[in-house]
Amino acid sequence: DMCETAVNLAAEYRKGKESDWEPYVTYLFESFPHEHLPLNWSKEATNLFKNIIAGALEPQFFLTQGKYQNNCGKTEDSLLEVAYRIVVSKGWNEILLPVV
Repeated sequence: DMCETAVNLAAEYRKGKESDWEPYVTYLFESFPHEHLPLNWSKEATNLFKNIIAGALEPQFFLTQGKYQNNCGKTEDSLLEVAYRIVVSKGWNEILLPVV
């Protein structure tokens, strides 16, 4: 599931150069600021965006995925929260899409 994928992704990032997936994982974590992803927006920003698009943009669920601790369990691990945002934004369910 998406929670396990986030845990595995965070673990691979922590391995650094020791990870078999290091170039891809580094790209995912370091290529753009994750705090700007829609699922990290405030409720007010999310509501404004929903009003602007009025249901015309798919997929609609990307605004409702929330945070790791809301969907998977409590955590104090900020890297895990980032990993979860990556999985939600760049994955298809729990499958991460490769960079092409």
